[in-house]
Amino acid sequence: MAYCRSLPFLILLMLLSFQSLLTAHEDPSYKDIQVGVILDMDSWVGKVVYSCITMAVSDFYRINPHYTTRITFTTRDTKGEPLHALSAALDLLENSKVQAIIGPESTAEARSLEVLELGDKANLPILSFSTTPFFNQNPNLLRIAQDETTQFKCIASMVESFKAKNVVVICEDTANGREMANYMVSAFHEKNIHVAYTSLISTSANHEEIMEELLKLQTMQAVVYVMHTAPSLASNLFSRAKELGMMGEGYMWIVTSKTTNHLDSMDAEAIESMQGAVGFRSYFPASRELHEFVSKWRKEHYSLNPFMEFKEIDPNGIWAYDAVYALAMAVENIQTTNGMSLIRTSLLDEMLRVKFHGLGGEFNLMNGRSISKAMEVVNVIGKGGRKVGFWMMANGGEFVKEIGKPNSSSNHDLESIMLPGGTSTFAKRRVLQTNSKKLRILVPDFSTFPNLVQLNIDPRTNDSGVSGFCWDVFNAAFNALDYGVGIDIIPYPYKDGRSYNDLIDKISFKEYDAAVGDISITSNRSLYVDFTLPFTDLGIGTIAHNPKKNMWIFLDPLSADLWITSACFFLFMGFVIWFIEHRTNKEFQGSTKQQIGITLWFAFSTLVYAHREKLQSNLSRFVVTVWVFVVLVLTSSYTATLSSLLTVQQIAMKETSVGFLGLSSVGVVFNNLNFGGTKIEKLYTPEAYAKALTSGSVDAIVDEILYIKSVLSMYPDSDFSLISTASTTNGFGFAFQKGSPLAREMSTEIAKMREHGTLKALENKWLKRQSTVISKDFSSPSPKILNIYGFRGLFLISGVTMAFALLVSMVLIIRENLHVKIKMQIWRCILTRSSELYAQDSDAELTEYEAVVGDISITTNRSLYVDFTFPFTDLGTGTIARNAKKSIWIFLDPLSTHLWITNGCFFLFLGFVIWLLKIAQMKNFKVQQNSKLEQPSSLPFRPLFMLTIGMKEMSVGFLGVSPSVGVVFNNVNLGGAKIENLYTPEAYIKALTSGGVDAIIDDILYIKAVLAMYPASGFSLISTASTTNGFGFAFKKGSPLAGEMSTQIAKMREDGTLKALEDKWLKRQFALMSKDFSSPSPKFLSLYGLRVLFLISGVTMAFALLLSMVRIIREKLHVKAKIQIWRYILRRSSEIHAQDSDEESSV
Repeated sequence: MAYCRSLPFLILLMLLSFQSLLTAHEDPSYKDIQVGVILDMDSWVGKVVYSCITMAVSDFYRINPHYTTRITFTTRDTKGEPLHALSAALDLLENSKVQAIIGPESTAEARSLEVLELGDKANLPILSFSTTPFFNQNPNLLRIAQDETTQFKCIASMVESFKAKNVVVICEDTANGREMANYMVSAFHEKNIHVAYTSLISTSANHEEIMEELLKLQTMQAVVYVMHTAPSLASNLFSRAKELGMMGEGYMWIVTSKTTNHLDSMDAEAIESMQGAVGFRSYFPASRELHEFVSKWRKEHYSLNPFMEFKEIDPNGIWAYDAVYALAMAVENIQTTNGMSLIRTSLLDEMLRVKFHGLGGEFNLMNGRSISKAMEVVNVIGKGGRKVGFWMMANGGEFVKEIGKPNSSSNHDLESIMLPGGTSTFAKRRVLQTNSKKLRILVPDFSTFPNLVQLNIDPRTNDSGVSGFCWDVFNAAFNALDYGVGIDIIPYPYKDGRSYNDLIDKISFKEYDAAVGDISITSNRSLYVDFTLPFTDLGIGTIAHNPKKNMWIFLDPLSADLWITSACFFLFMGFVIWFIEHRTNKEFQGSTKQQIGITLWFAFSTLVYAHREKLQSNLSRFVVTVWVFVVLVLTSSYTATLSSLLTVQQIAMKETSVGFLGLSSVGVVFNNLNFGGTKIEKLYTPEAYAKALTSGSVDAIVDEILYIKSVLSMYPDSDFSLISTASTTNGFGFAFQKGSPLAREMSTEIAKMREHGTLKALENKWLKRQSTVISKDFSSPSPKILNIYGFRGLFLISGVTMAFALLVSMVLIIRENLHVKIKMQIWRCILTRSSELYAQDSDAELTEYEAVVGDISITTNRSLYVDFTFPFTDLGTGTIARNAKKSIWIFLDPLSTHLWITNGCFFLFLGFVIWLLKIAQMKNFKVQQNSKLEQPSSLPFRPLFMLTIGMKEMSVGFLGVSPSVGVVFNNVNLGGAKIENLYTPEAYIKALTSGGVDAIIDDILYIKAVLAMYPASGFSLISTASTTNGFGFAFKKGSPLAGEMSTQIAKMREDGTLKALEDKWLKRQFALMSKDFSSPSPKFLSLYGLRVLFLISGVTMAFALLLSMVRIIREKLHVKAKIQIWRYILRRSSEIHAQDSDEESSV
């Protein structure tokens, strides 16, 4: 039967060949030019191409009978095998002496000629029908067919116009198919479109294999599928896709010209299964010549067998027709100019120069390949393809409705496209495919932590409802996906023997679609289900009693050496004052007991500035002034440290009793914590937590951080605090069936929620503790006890001052008893020794790849294009800044130099004003002339004042190559902070050291790496904030390695391997890392900010001084009047007295 069907076609070929031979032999003066034809004569394309070649020769020489050359063909059949094509080419070159070769028609056969080295014999044009670029730049290979890769750009533009972000590419599992897949992926990436999966299907795949692959694609939730396969494989794929419901609403199929060029030749069943698909096919401009040629071809082809299945002419036939025309022109041109001797070498060049308007449009081989200007866009509707527009390749490409019309807005874009399912609206996200109409969500009903997950049953409808933090996170993420599918909540009540692992088994056995609740991510569970990214903090926390009240806690702020040193200096200061004052000051005289008592009283009363003894010696006042300043610094520091000690206390995990949630995995939680002989106790409810801590049955409770926060939010007024955390677990995640696309897409939404602060807002809603400050930092050290190191300078000044005063006092005593010469020698010795001490003090003060591994941040945008593993680092950002200075002169830092000088001047001015005002009223000021300037100098230093240090305007640095600046700073309020880009660890250290930035905010791992590289630097990690998703390894979308690697990462975190690796590479040996985010660097007070304060004080003093002067002048002006008044009073008094005496005498 097959032989009978092909017999008419063979007769047609024989007639056409006979006609061409007759034409060639009509005139013996014609010169024959042998041209080889290599085709698969059994294929439809090969038959069409050969018929078009013979028709082209006949038509060309019928139109140009005067030409002196005639092309004759020598045909070889490849049987569809590339090796046969190669053998045929060698045979034509060696035996037939052909001057050119046409064919073969398939890309694989054409590639076999490309890789062969033919030497000088191969210096001839090979007109190839290959639709793909050649690997090498062989100038003899001329591609007369349209380049398939040119349409990939317009396909990407179409997907972009529909605002789709994910596509699935389907290609043949051949060398050419894989190469075309890479070209398509590159085109989509240029448009920022993610290729979710590349499906490579064998050309010999049976129905079952195709069905299995389509089922895999169906679970990926992609909306757009781009197919680049042969028509036969495309027909099979579309038929199976229709059976699976993938040709309905919510899907979009785009087909390349490899299939669409043959759309008119496909059977009705295949067309029916392709309804709604969009295709691109080669464009041939309409012309009278094309119309006549197609009519003639149909007539000659089907006249011999009217009952043959109708098929349209293949585009390769039109390209072959034009190529023969061009070859005939080139041969004639060569014959006319050069003769036959150089025909081979010149024919190739002449072919590149030939230009004419053929059936397929303008024929012009630019750089050895045909150039297309447009592609036709068709929509498969009804019995064939309906034209909806064109893609114009000029000027970067654009879609138009018609070619040749004026450039107007009405001609832009495409006609309306009918998509699968009969809709013209593109769905950005198709309905989720489940085994039921709703997504079946399993929720644990263990009734342990109601603010995390709480099941509520409606008594009227018996429907289940869920509330709590975990459900709100799931609900927010799932609603953002907008799948358009309902949710069916299935409670999973607690029974004896049930655990969370049983819940995971239900998902693993595909009884339910997902599980939502307080489900810990573990390596073992990851073997059976796919987890999302964790939506909680990683690790465990410790809750314990707040520090107990201690009657001796007031001794804790200072170290023992500082207490002893302070006491010694108090006694020494009292001795110095007694030594100076007791000879002349009666208040320091008396019996031995009285002198000891007054000395101790005076010394320790300076601690609270309660000393009231009058000092007569300037040296004593000088010593007390300096000592009061020392006391000021000591008392201020003591108060600050005591306050911090009363706020937080770190418990020691030695010989304690520890509780944990009874349903937790004990081995995972406690695996990396060294408890020694700690007693372990199981607890099951928040009430049990509070009762155990209150009763003292446990000293602390260690559990997942979210459980700890839940307890603290339920008991806000309790005497408990979260005192520590440790990254030994993987946090909570939502569990989905293995291979479910929801795990990846929900992970993307969770990452987005963390970056945008939504997770933080939900946590505050359900877990915020209103009345207790919660410390969240595991490595936050207890407040540092003050020691003598930071106060050495303070005591040095005070000691030198006292020693100097004591020495001067001794000199004054010796001066009274010894000669002036001896005293001068002593002074010289003193001065010499003083200079030596000063010198000593001065000396003491000086897709092309499978995966990406590295420091890759997990972000929302990146999750659209790759699958990330679980984060293997801490979540969030850290802040690195300079440590507090360890300087013996640290007490001078709070005030600027200008402020110190201004303060000193105003103290002196204040003393002078007070002395001037009170000199006439107070005896304390009526002393020797040399003491009048000494008393006011000590008065101003008695008041104690406190300085409030404000936050200064900061300059903040970050990693310059980080793509997520908005992510890093999204939830950190930096106010008007200046932002600066940094690119290397050296730049970090240089910027911090030079003061170019006050702090650097970046991913925690970067901060730890810098600290590890510079362990002895004066910087520390002072804060953390959960605003980023950590680092992960990136794999291709759909790669199974992402899930398997996540399982191993979870296991490594649980067994301590991650911690060990971090210690190996990032451990800092010589620096204490504090993580208190709220610790700003103090700003030094300057004169600028206190101008008004000094202005008010200065005006007050000036007014008081002026008033005092006015009073003095007033007294001097009226003194004479006062004397006269007194004289008058006395005289009048004497007169009255005389009168009284006279009256008495008279009586």
